[in-house]
Amino acid sequence: MSRPYPFTDPLGAATADRRPMPATARMRRSMLVLHVIAALTLILSLTTPDPDTSDHLGLAVCSGLTWVGALMWALVRRPPQWLLLASIPAGTLLVDAVVAVAEPVALVPFFYLWPMLVGAYFLQRRELLLNYLFLAASYGVVLVLWVDPVARTVQFLVVLVVLAVVLVLITALKEQLGELVARLHVLATRDPLTGALNRRAFARALDDELARCRRHGGSCALAVLDVDHFKSVNDRYGHASGDDVLRGLAELVASMTRRTDAFARLGGEEFAVLLVESDAEGARAYAETLRAAIEAAPIPPVGTVTVSVGVAEAASGDVSADALLRSADRALYAAKAAGRNQVVSGAGGEPPTLPAATAC
Repeated sequence: MSRPYPFTDPLGAATADRRPMPATARMRRSMLVLHVIAALTLILSLTTPDPDTSDHLGLAVCSGLTWVGALMWALVRRPPQWLLLASIPAGTLLVDAVVAVAEPVALVPFFYLWPMLVGAYFLQRRELLLNYLFLAASYGVVLVLWVDPVARTVQFLVVLVVLAVVLVLITALKEQLGELVARLHVLATRDPLTGALNRRAFARALDDELARCRRHGGSCALAVLDVDHFKSVNDRYGHASGDDVLRGLAELVASMTRRTDAFARLGGEEFAVLLVESDAEGARAYAETLRAAIEAAPIPPVGTVTVSVGVAEAASGDVSADALLRSADRALYAAKAAGRNQVVSGAGGEPPTLPAATAC
């Protein structure tokens, strides 16, 4: 069993970009910014009046190490997962070093918030808990070795309690945000009646697939199906029963669609299936199998339901999405004109091919 993905990024998932920045890239940027700010903060602390300069050499070394970290994050454009996971304990160790050399310690331990805030947002609960325990252990060692015994216990408890409260709150807010983003994504991309993709999401999937065909070659196909005599279903059984028919039909089509394909409701009783890496022959065979399965499966309350299907192939990515849809629509209309409950095919941008029994 594979290990769960250790990173989270609910705000990144909510982006409207077609290809949103992955969580790892956002975490890298966050670490770069924090390293630069930390290094500048250390330099600023060295330039302010200080009656005790005994810690300046140590702080200068820590500042140099922080600049090295910032340079690394600037140069490593695609850091591996292990490096990102190691960045939080590395940040903790850097704060440990500052706490060890700072005179006086004062509020320096609250800089532990910086790496842990990054961890609270970008890491899963398990990874965050491990980093918190590592911080508690390393901070305890620093207090024992370098901090006045009088202040150890109070500082240890205050820092850990404050960190725990902040991390719990951020984790809870992040998880609520993630759930909200997931619900909004469903509302934005799914048809509320059938659960299939809506027209906008399907158009994006079609554009992406045609772009893939242009980059890598290959072909894709589109099957557009329409429920035969659906108006009579609404007139006889009512619109609620018509909705039940559409839901039942969508469940059947979805069960016969590959995970790599895209299934959508285009509107009304019209649906579409984008067949990835499929040619005209394969698409027609799929459409015929689908048509026969729908006819054979009783869909309450009507019972037998038939569909007409229009199929079009994009032999290369040069075919536009609009041209492919128009070709599939023309094939669908030809299937209806030929008597319904059948499949008619046509290439992208070309006239449909009628079945042999009905062609002129």
